[in-house]
Amino acid sequence: MRAKFFQGVFLLALAAYNANASALPSENRALQLEKRARCVTKITVTVTDTTTESITTTESYSTTIFATTSLTETTTRTVTSLAVSTYVPPYSPDHYCNNTGVEAALYKFPWATRSTANDITVIKSTTPYAVKQVDAPMVLSGATINTSPHGLAVQTFPGSSSNSYILSIRGYFYATKTAKYNFRIERPDDYVTLWVGSKAYSGWSRSNANAFLSIDNGATQSAGINLDLVAGQYVPIRLVLENSGGAASYMLLVSVDGVYYVHDSIPSAWLVTRPCNLVFGTPFLAWGQET
Repeated sequence: MRAKFFQGVFLLALAAYNANASALPSENRALQLEKRARCVTKITVTVTDTTTESITTTESYSTTIFATTSLTETTTRTVTSLAVSTYVPPYSPDHYCNNTGVEAALYKFPWATRSTANDITVIKSTTPYAVKQVDAPMVLSGATINTSPHGLAVQTFPGSSSNSYILSIRGYFYATKTAKYNFRIERPDDYVTLWVGSKAYSGWSRSNANAFLSIDNGATQSAGINLDLVAGQYVPIRLVLENSGGAASYMLLVSVDGVYYVHDSIPSAWLVTRPCNLVFGTPFLAWGQET
């Protein structure tokens, strides 16, 4: 479009020159050459951002026309700043949904005696006779017979040994920082089994446990697993204590480089029954309906 415009301007200027040149008196050849050398017709085209174009033309009696075009274009760039927010996990998990502590359930001990051949998964489809939300240290002392572990009253069934039961504890552990966490169980009496991760939520069995301890190997032993967790991560955790009668004990510890987040002395602020925000984890299935 601009090229056609400049061409038109040039032709108009040339026509004006020819019209004026025809009216000039006859001059000798030297004078004409001198005028050609000194006289220039200048055409200036200016384009502004408002699309207004102006043309300045200087007429001259010369046989040579030079067209000079000045074009200025301004490009406007719009920069949109995006505010990118970074999620910073809190130091401890949310507790606004009544999720403090863990869930615990008591079941009848269904076998005549303890054995690793016993299928612990039978409790998945068994309705417990006592349940409770527990906010307490994850420990039971075997010094005396405890007939009310974590406040759950043990029942005695015909044909069963006194103080025999299965205690199932489940919940989520909240990682306060990105690190390698050590999950460890100690003081078994009779059997203590631990699962950490997705299989603690569903699919758990004795064969895929992360740690297992038996009183048959002594009560002072320990076993565990190290897991890399990211700050703000909720990881499912499950512990099952099997007691065929008499005293019972277990202890659960979670630590990072000697700093304990689950200890036997105080309730843990990093254990919850479920995340308040379901994006981070879903509640466990109802007792007796687990998979």
